[in-house]
Amino acid sequence: MKRRTFLILALVSFAARVFANTSNERNKLNIIKKTLLHMFPTTSKYQGADRFNALRFLIFVIKDPSFEKSDLEFLLEGAQELQSRDKEIINYSKEQTEEALRDFETTKFGQEWLSLVLYYGLEAMLGDPVYHGNKDNCGWENINHAPPLPTASKPFGELL
Repeated sequence: MKRRTFLILALVSFAARVFANTSNERNKLNIIKKTLLHMFPTTSKYQGADRFNALRFLIFVIKDPSFEKSDLEFLLEGAQELQSRDKEIINYSKEQTEEALRDFETTKFGQEWLSLVLYYGLEAMLGDPVYHGNKDNCGWENINHAPPLPTASKPFGELL
């Protein structure tokens, strides 16, 4: 094999692995998003996870050094497990998603994972908007809570 051919094949192989890892992480985040949207649906009286930016909040806090890395690993591992149990969960209807999540909930691992997703969904809904969740205070509006004044201007205790 010529050197040039070898280098091209090595580069293509490397790019395929990087793309596969990125694509796999995106799939896991989509499963977490699907679960958040199911747990916190938008109704005529309630602004759901899509409105209060639950996934955007989670992505924002994950990037902070103080975020529990074990939580991130568990969230991603749980999404992978859920997808391995229900390969097409991303395309499921509301009823199919409910059935898949209820089935997942019958396992200890599934219960713990769903509990952690719920925890971060509640944080996104009820936390200060400076953390990129609770958009326009809509999470607080869901529970008729007046925003505290003043609210934080910088996240994670950063100084001005």
